[in-house]
Amino acid sequence: MMNVKDKHIVVIGAARSGVAAAILLQQEGANIFVSDFGKIGEHQKLRLTVANIEFEENGHTQRAFDADFGGVSPGLPTETPIYFTLSGMSKKKVFFRKFEVSQLGSPRKWK
Repeated sequence: MMNVKDKHIVVIGAARSGVAAAILLQQEGANIFVSDFGKIGEHQKLRLTVANIEFEENGHTQRAFDADFGGVSPGLPTETPIYFTLSGMSKKKVFFRKFEVSQLGSPRKWK
């Protein structure tokens, strides 16, 4: 299990899987920021707000790149600019697909 306690993690994509990953990572002690290129749905905004997770929508600012680690949606096309940028970043910053987050804890934490 990867230790994410006190790590600053950016989750790219705020649909259902992105919000679930953000909440799980927060429960594991990470400091989370969520960034989505498009508009975030009202239900997902509410879930992030209730969890006290900061987020941005309608584009990625520099905050989307300022992280110890990052997670990208499995649905994010690999030819998108942010995926290309994130995958080419320093080896100190590990960017992972969101489904890998499930290895951090048991399924009960996804509720």
